[in-house]
Amino acid sequence: MNARIVSKLEKHIEGHIHSGREAGQTLRTGLWNSIDEVNAAISVCCTGISDLQNAIRIAAEYDMPVSVLGGGHDWYRRSVSQEGITLDLRAMQQVSVSLENSALTAAGGAIVKNAIDVLPEGYALVTGVHTQVGLAGLALGGGYGKLNARFGLVADNLRKAEVVLADGSLVTASEKENPDLFWSLKGAGKNFGVLASAEFAIHRLSPVLAAILFIEPEYAQKGLLSLQEILDEAGDKLSIFSTFSTLPGKGVGLILEPLWTGDEATGEEYIRQLSSLPGTSMVKKSWSEYRDIYDSASDDSSWPKGRGYQMDAFNLNRLDEETSGAVIECCLRMPCGQNCIMLHDFRGRAARVATDATAFSHRRDHFNMQIVAGWQTEAEKTQGSQWISEIQNLIEPFSDRSSYPAVVGPDGQERARKFYGESLNKLRVMKKRFDAENRFNAPYGLF
Repeated sequence: MNARIVSKLEKHIEGHIHSGREAGQTLRTGLWNSIDEVNAAISVCCTGISDLQNAIRIAAEYDMPVSVLGGGHDWYRRSVSQEGITLDLRAMQQVSVSLENSALTAAGGAIVKNAIDVLPEGYALVTGVHTQVGLAGLALGGGYGKLNARFGLVADNLRKAEVVLADGSLVTASEKENPDLFWSLKGAGKNFGVLASAEFAIHRLSPVLAAILFIEPEYAQKGLLSLQEILDEAGDKLSIFSTFSTLPGKGVGLILEPLWTGDEATGEEYIRQLSSLPGTSMVKKSWSEYRDIYDSASDDSSWPKGRGYQMDAFNLNRLDEETSGAVIECCLRMPCGQNCIMLHDFRGRAARVATDATAFSHRRDHFNMQIVAGWQTEAEKTQGSQWISEIQNLIEPFSDRSSYPAVVGPDGQERARKFYGESLNKLRVMKKRFDAENRFNAPYGLF
């Protein structure tokens, strides 16, 4: 049957079409977690919206599931359909900026780097912390990042979306047009349609103060406790992204990446407080344009495609004595190799959004803890998987039993459902309305 489907696709698609082993090989080049071979039935390289529409219509005709490859950073590889049609959006990375409307418009396959490269001087775009992640995936999942406290989630900055639905129709979703679909897209949108393009708000922002500080492992828990105290006092203009990982020239330890978006004196004082913590050394500090805090070369070298990866996530209400102790215990058990634990601080403006305003209803102060195990050998894979299993047992008593759905795998589906809270019932209604046949069925724990 696949031969008939490919033949029909070739009549209606401008981009390249692959099937079987060739499809898997093509898609594998776009995946972050790409150490293993990829099984895929059919891949369609979409060159524009018409390709998206025609491919989805044909998938519906043959009752095939559809998945979408954009940035390819989902470690669980939900962007690939083993039995259906995978839409490869890597040729759709166009990005444009309108200063008049304070907006950035990105095609469905654009990654963070594409947006940062065209961001004007004096402006900021809310994104994640890694330049190779897809913008669409960030927005549809919610989007933790360093500007959450100041400007909200990536999803909160989504103004308008062009979406291809399960019947191949193209619709606009915004506060005024298809508002229920727009609500669903903002935090739980990966199972409703294909984001063909999106318009995001950009914000005027003076030079920011960014730093990297390294804390020796024996002082890491004190560092986390102090971090909590500082964030409790700070307003929306300070964020502190934290990782426990290996820093070249320093070794393994706690790495703090504060970002200050306010006045010079206050920002310098916060950096002084952080740099004076026991066991802390300053690695880097500078005032710069917001767009210059990103380093795509470092992202590529630190977390390159071609390795194996596994992730998990938990939400922590506060970094108190017991919780911070549990986090550090997880860190100290980290095996050698390319592994890390990240803590995104979620507070400020993002936490003040009403819980029913978007599908992303987890609107209280918390830390999103994400674990990454990376490997190149089977021994490293075994060690990494065992480490994540240990973390699941260690950290669960200190978490709120929910997890960021964009990160968790099959073991975390129940935690993913709990993450949506009261939004879950409405999401199920919206699913029946916009995708009754479950054409977009990637396992994010919702349906």
